[in-house]
Amino acid sequence: MSETTARTLDPFGFFIGHASCIKPLGGTQRGPDPAYAFHTAYMDYRPGPVTFTLRFEGLQAKFGELVIHVNSFVPGSGAHALLVTMSRVSMTELARSGGEITVRINALADVGFAIFGYFPEGTDATAAGLTITADELGTDEDAKAPADLLQPTRFGRTDLHRPAALVTSDRPTFHSPVSQTMTASQIDEDAYRACVRALALDGTSPASDWKQAFVLQTLDCYGLVEAHAHGLALGDSESPLAAALVARSCPITSALHVIDEGSATDSSRRRFPALCPDALFDAGCLARNFDPRAIDDDLRGFDFLWSIDMATRLGSVADGRAFLQQSLRCLRPGGIAVHMFDILARGEASDADQAISRQRIEAIALTLISKGNDVAQLNFGDGAQALASADGTAPFGLIVRRGG
Repeated sequence: MSETTARTLDPFGFFIGHASCIKPLGGTQRGPDPAYAFHTAYMDYRPGPVTFTLRFEGLQAKFGELVIHVNSFVPGSGAHALLVTMSRVSMTELARSGGEITVRINALADVGFAIFGYFPEGTDATAAGLTITADELGTDEDAKAPADLLQPTRFGRTDLHRPAALVTSDRPTFHSPVSQTMTASQIDEDAYRACVRALALDGTSPASDWKQAFVLQTLDCYGLVEAHAHGLALGDSESPLAAALVARSCPITSALHVIDEGSATDSSRRRFPALCPDALFDAGCLARNFDPRAIDDDLRGFDFLWSIDMATRLGSVADGRAFLQQSLRCLRPGGIAVHMFDILARGEASDADQAISRQRIEAIALTLISKGNDVAQLNFGDGAQALASADGTAPFGLIVRRGG
């Protein structure tokens, strides 16, 4: 027997900060499409019937026809969103009838769906609010999208050099990165200095500089910094990495993390005009929200991704481990993830610590490998001087290639 599950959707969760033409809904920024009314984020649903209900509060309108699309998106397919169904409604009639309309689809597993509304001929509609809910009437039957729609990345085919041993005690080098700890010897390498210059880092925070430089070196070393390779920054709005990559013709989606502080906006990101002109950066770097504990289903199909400190900012080791595992779903098969965080240089961490012990890193790596992914060999800096801070933690970079 099927069970109904209602979910509340953010009507403006796709175009962050953009104002709706239904005043005064949406954000405060004027978007590029004057016909835009609302657009939810892509989400997956239980296979089977789904009913979307749109409710306008205090709707008033003298003219305007609202066109509603339900679009589908196959994660990792490399294809554009496809129209599933379309509805049209007169805003005048909708206001008279109470401001509620329903749209129905049949959902498939592994396919994301979004509701998009627009006014092709304009409108004078106003409303005090808009809510969109989805009632899932389907079962848990597996009705997956065809596997042949998933296309691997065409970038970064450099081998991760699957080692005979998962952990090595060789001296780590910055020039040839594996999953490794920051060490003093790496700071003296020419490759490190080159990355610091490329990111215009000022040297005031060596640990932070090394994390950012390591991401760039890894992506470059493994062949991801190529024109049209699409990258995802998970929760990183402060580093210059996105600007440097956009300047090298890599489109970036900057997913700004939202947990308790409310919705992030495009204006939350720092810009780095010395690395990338503002106009080029705004055109090449799309800002949007994401919840690191439940990554949206439309964040899929990227060639590479990175995060800085996200895995240790979620409150527990368990949450950090789940984030590291779930993030791989954002990549195309063969895509590379570079996750930077602090590890406990010695000893074991508790579940509440804001660091991850090396023993748990080994366990996470084994789990990822068991699921068909590749993990670059682990090097905890035993063969050189690991740069641990006063609290006993040291910066670490985990490199993972998604299997498939």
